[in-house]
Amino acid sequence: MDRMEQLEKNFSRIFWIRALMNVKVINVVMSLFYLHRGLQLEEIFYLAIIWSATNIIFEIPSSFLADKWGRKKTIAMGVIAGLFYWIFFLLAHSFLMFAIGIMWYAFSIAMLSGTQEALMYDSARELGKENESLKKLGNFHSAMSIFKIFTPLLAVFIAAQLTEMQLVSLISIDIVATLVALFFTLRLTEANHYVDVEEIESGVLYDAWTLLTKNKMLLRGIISRVGIFISFLVTWHYYQVFFTDIGLPLIILGVGWSVNHIMIFFVHKYIGSIIHPRHVSIGIDIINIIYTAILLLFVILWVVFPNPYVLYFLFITNSSIQSWRRPLFSEFFNKQSKSYNRATTLSLSNFMKSLLDIPIVFLAAFLIKSNVMFPYVLSLVIALVVITFFRLHTQKTVPPISKHT
Repeated sequence: MDRMEQLEKNFSRIFWIRALMNVKVINVVMSLFYLHRGLQLEEIFYLAIIWSATNIIFEIPSSFLADKWGRKKTIAMGVIAGLFYWIFFLLAHSFLMFAIGIMWYAFSIAMLSGTQEALMYDSARELGKENESLKKLGNFHSAMSIFKIFTPLLAVFIAAQLTEMQLVSLISIDIVATLVALFFTLRLTEANHYVDVEEIESGVLYDAWTLLTKNKMLLRGIISRVGIFISFLVTWHYYQVFFTDIGLPLIILGVGWSVNHIMIFFVHKYIGSIIHPRHVSIGIDIINIIYTAILLLFVILWVVFPNPYVLYFLFITNSSIQSWRRPLFSEFFNKQSKSYNRATTLSLSNFMKSLLDIPIVFLAAFLIKSNVMFPYVLSLVIALVVITFFRLHTQKTVPPISKHT
C-alpha cells in the first residue's frame, strides 16, 4: 500500500479512535457512580477543578510535542493515558484515587486535543483535499456520538440498580474500547507538516501565542467556544443527580442521552452540507444565541413549571446544540493557523477553557451547597456574556493564513 493510500486511511482510523475513546458507557450515570463510591456532590466539582489544573499544565506542552515530535506518537500517548484513567476509576473508592484518575484523563485529553484534528487536516492537505476539510472534520466529530447512540441505553439497562458489580461492568467495557483504540492508533500514518526550517526556528509555541494575541477574531472565537462549553459543563457535572432527585426515571435519562447523540451524530456528519465554510462565523453566533434562549427558558420553567420531563428535554436539546459547534470551530481554528503549529494553536482554546474553568467551577461548587439550581443561573450568566460581547458576526468568512499552510 503506497503512502497516499495510507494517508487516506488516516481519516477512518482517526474516526474509530475518537469513537472508541468516547464510548464512555459509565458517563450516563457518572455522578451517581461518584456518590455510590462515597463522594459528596461538591467533590464532583473539585474533581473538575483538578482536571482543569492538570490540563493547564499539559495542554500546550503536549501539542508542542505533537508539532515537533509527531501527531501519531502523541495520539498513542493520549490513548495509553486514557487506559490508566479507566483503571484508576475501576479501583477508586476515595477522593484521592478519583483525583489521580482524573489527572490521567486530563493528560489523555491534552495529548489528543488538537492533535487528531491537525493530523486529519494535514493528511487532507497532503492529499490535495484541503477544500474538503469541513466535511471531514464534521465526520470526525460525529465519531464522538456514534457509540453513544445506544450505549446510554445499554448503561441504564446494565446498571439499573446501580450495584457495585453493575458499575464495574460499565467501566470494563470502556477499558476494552480503549484497547481497541490503541490498535487503530498504531496503524496511523504521519502526514507532512509543511514547514520551513526558518519557521521551526522561530518556535511553534511563540508563533501560536503571537497569532492569538494579534488576531482578535481568533481570540473572540476561542472565548466564544469555551464560554458556551463551560456554561454547559457547569450543569453537566451533576445532571444525573439533579434529574433523578426531581423524579426523572433512570431509563429516561438513558433514552434522552441516546437521542442527544443521534442528533449530534447526524448534524456533525452533514455539517459540510448544512453550513458553507464561508458562513462558519455566523453559524456559530446563531447556535450560541439559540443555546442561551433555551437555557433562559429552562431557568424560567424551573420557577413556574418544574416538570422533570420538560426540563430534561430542554437540557438534552441544549447539550446537542452546543455540540453542533465543534466542527465549525475546528474549521475556524484550522484556517487561522499554520500547518507546523496547527496542533498548538488548536490547543490554546482548550488551555483557555481550563484556565477559565477553575474559578467558575469553584463558584459552582460553592453555589450548589445553597441550592442545586444556582449553577444553572451561573451557566445562564456565562452564556449571556458570550452572546453579548463575543459574537463573530463581524466576519462572515474565515480567512486562511496567507502562506505556509
